[in-house]
Amino acid sequence: MNYSIKDLDEFAKIMRHEAAISLVQDKQYDQDLDEFITIDQIKNIVNANNAGKDSDGLFLMTSETIETILVEIKNIIYQTSLSRLASAGYIECAWDDQKNNMTFWMNSKSGQLDILPLPDYY
Repeated sequence: MNYSIKDLDEFAKIMRHEAAISLVQDKQYDQDLDEFITIDQIKNIVNANNAGKDSDGLFLMTSETIETILVEIKNIIYQTSLSRLASAGYIECAWDDQKNNMTFWMNSKSGQLDILPLPDYY
């Protein structure tokens, strides 16, 4: 089934909110989400991941495209969070050539901080 997105800004806000809520344990957050991902960034994600346009020129979404968009937003929020923790000195990070990805670990001087792995959405 296809869905037409009549208000792209509102759709982007809802998707960002749902992505953020899915990443926190207590289902609340107090951060300004614009600091993690902006509405314009989400609109670009929607532009790249849609099922075409309807006769009125509105983006069409399917369950699959909505899931793809949500996963991409979650990944950006999670990666931004890790980057902020690293830049604040709570965790350390480096590129792992063998794994071909960024690796994070606790900075022994910063105390304990529990970092959950990025959920596997696939």
